[in-house]
Amino acid sequence: MGATELSEMWKRNKQIILALIPIIAFVVLTILSGFSVTKNYLPILLACWLLFQSGQSNDSRTLTIFIGATVVLLLIAIVAGGRVAMWCVVGVGLFTSIGWSNTFSLALEGTGIYKSQVSSLSVAAILGGAVLPPTMGHIAGLCGLQIS
Repeated sequence: MGATELSEMWKRNKQIILALIPIIAFVVLTILSGFSVTKNYLPILLACWLLFQSGQSNDSRTLTIFIGATVVLLLIAIVAGGRVAMWCVVGVGLFTSIGWSNTFSLALEGTGIYKSQVSSLSVAAILGGAVLPPTMGHIAGLCGLQIS
């Protein structure tokens, strides 16, 4: 939904896709896990859709709104506990997942002719952050070093 929201497609097409994504997600999740599980996920999907609508295709505004929603969900999870907390944490995962597309878009803003270089370096840094720590741990283990 984040990539769709920040795309330059026509507004009508964007609205259709933004409505279809949570519907398809709900149907697929219902088929895979049954309605008893996904009925709790439906309000989270609806909230996500509403937050995207309030972001109005502005990357910094959308990111701010979703961060605020994440903070609220975490506070509810801390106070409520139990199943409510569990579903709030699921919502946190959904609402923070759009952060990457917005952050990436904001990072590229104003880079002009260097946009492709900034983009490739950002992706390389993320890949390095995902690959290097486990690799270094494996190498340390082979050398007999213990990391604590």
